[in-house]
Amino acid sequence: MDRVLDLAREMSEASIELDRAALAALVHACADAGSVPHARHFLAKMRELGLAPRPATYLLLLGAMAETEGGVWAEEAVASRAEMAEACTRLTSMQRAEATVVVAEMCIQAGKVRSDATSTE
Repeated sequence: MDRVLDLAREMSEASIELDRAALAALVHACADAGSVPHARHFLAKMRELGLAPRPATYLLLLGAMAETEGGVWAEEAVASRAEMAEACTRLTSMQRAEATVVVAEMCIQAGKVRSDATSTE
């Protein structure tokens, strides 16, 4: 993880502009390492630069959030799933379903909803 952050810092100090692919790779590396805060930072940097993250980038972040013990990222995952749906106009139904399932499982894990809850809406 330290090497990933060092590389990002070195690129920034060398005035190397990070494009969508480079930032997505940083999000992926951070998420794979279980560093949700760093992954969220690089995702925010993408948006700050006007670069639209791809669905796979959001899904990887949601997956990293889901793997964190205690569902501490549940509320942020709900917001990220909504952002993904808004930002990614070409989501497949499978991607939407996958994001919804991950977020629902996190909310259940965090005690935000009961696993046996049913909706009448």
